[in-house]
Amino acid sequence: MNPDVVVFNRTDVERTVDVTLVDSSGEELLAASTTIAPDDAFERDDVLPSSGQVTLAVAVENGPTAEREFDVSDDSSLQARIDEDDVEFDEA
Repeated sequence: MNPDVVVFNRTDVERTVDVTLVDSSGEELLAASTTIAPDDAFERDDVLPSSGQVTLAVAVENGPTAEREFDVSDDSSLQARIDEDDVEFDEA
Protein backbone atom coordinates (compact mmCIF):
# COMPACT_ATOMS: atom_id res chain seq x y z
CA MET A 1 0.00 0.00 0.00
CA ASN A 2 1.31 3.46 -0.90
CA PRO A 3 1.98 6.16 1.74
CA ASP A 4 -0.70 8.83 2.17
CA VAL A 5 1.48 11.58 0.65
CA VAL A 6 4.44 11.18 -1.71
CA VAL A 7 6.41 14.03 -3.30
CA PHE A 8 8.86 12.94 -6.02
CA ASN A 9 11.84 15.03 -7.10
CA ARG A 10 12.16 14.34 -10.83
CA THR A 11 14.99 16.84 -11.33
CA ASP A 12 18.74 16.31 -11.34
CA VAL A 13 19.36 18.63 -8.36
CA GLU A 14 18.47 18.55 -4.68
CA ARG A 15 15.25 20.49 -3.94
CA THR A 16 14.05 22.11 -0.73
CA VAL A 17 10.28 21.77 -0.56
CA ASP A 18 7.43 22.88 1.72
CA VAL A 19 4.61 20.34 1.76
CA THR A 20 1.25 21.32 3.27
CA LEU A 21 -1.96 19.33 3.57
CA VAL A 22 -5.17 20.86 4.91
CA ASP A 23 -8.69 19.49 5.21
CA SER A 24 -11.87 21.22 4.05
CA SER A 25 -12.26 23.02 7.40
CA GLY A 26 -8.75 24.48 7.11
CA GLU A 27 -7.17 22.19 9.71
CA GLU A 28 -3.52 21.54 8.94
CA LEU A 29 -2.90 17.80 8.62
CA LEU A 30 0.71 18.05 7.47
CA ALA A 31 3.25 20.85 7.36
CA ALA A 32 6.78 19.80 6.47
CA SER A 33 9.85 21.47 5.07
CA THR A 34 12.22 18.92 3.60
CA THR A 35 15.12 18.48 1.22
CA ILE A 36 14.62 15.83 -1.46
CA ALA A 37 17.60 14.39 -3.35
CA PRO A 38 17.43 13.98 -7.15
CA ASP A 39 15.19 11.06 -8.17
CA ASP A 40 14.18 10.54 -4.55
CA ALA A 41 10.92 11.16 -2.68
CA PHE A 42 9.43 12.53 0.53
CA GLU A 43 6.83 10.18 2.02
CA ARG A 44 4.42 10.61 4.90
CA ASP A 45 1.81 8.13 6.08
CA ASP A 46 -1.19 8.35 8.42
CA VAL A 47 -2.04 11.98 7.64
CA LEU A 48 -5.18 11.64 5.46
CA PRO A 49 -8.69 11.48 6.89
CA SER A 50 -10.70 8.35 6.05
CA SER A 51 -12.88 10.45 3.73
CA GLY A 52 -13.50 14.02 2.68
CA GLN A 53 -11.75 16.76 0.77
CA VAL A 54 -8.15 17.90 1.30
CA THR A 55 -5.78 20.33 -0.42
CA LEU A 56 -2.16 19.35 -1.03
CA ALA A 57 0.25 22.24 -1.63
CA VAL A 58 3.86 21.91 -2.76
CA ALA A 59 6.20 24.90 -2.81
CA VAL A 60 9.72 24.42 -4.19
CA GLU A 61 12.35 26.90 -3.01
CA ASN A 62 13.36 29.02 -6.04
CA GLY A 63 11.05 26.87 -8.16
CA PRO A 64 7.43 26.04 -8.94
CA THR A 65 4.53 26.16 -6.49
CA ALA A 66 1.21 24.38 -6.95
CA GLU A 67 -1.76 22.99 -5.07
CA ARG A 68 -4.64 20.65 -5.80
CA GLU A 69 -7.83 19.54 -4.09
CA PHE A 70 -8.54 15.83 -3.72
CA ASP A 71 -11.55 13.80 -2.59
CA VAL A 72 -9.98 11.10 -0.45
CA SER A 73 -10.97 7.69 0.86
CA ASP A 74 -9.31 5.09 3.12
CA ASP A 75 -6.95 3.83 0.41
CA SER A 76 -5.95 7.18 -1.15
CA SER A 77 -2.33 8.06 -1.87
CA LEU A 78 -1.72 11.63 -3.00
CA GLN A 79 1.33 12.11 -5.20
CA ALA A 80 3.16 15.17 -6.46
CA ARG A 81 5.98 15.14 -9.02
CA ILE A 82 8.41 18.05 -9.12
CA ASP A 83 9.87 18.78 -12.55
CA GLU A 84 12.17 21.66 -13.54
CA ASP A 85 9.36 24.18 -14.00
CA ASP A 86 6.15 22.65 -12.67
CA VAL A 87 4.49 20.36 -10.13
CA GLU A 88 2.08 17.65 -11.31
CA PHE A 89 -0.40 15.87 -9.04
CA ASP A 90 -1.96 12.43 -9.14
CA GLU A 91 -3.91 10.10 -6.90
CA ALA A 92 -2.92 6.44 -6.69
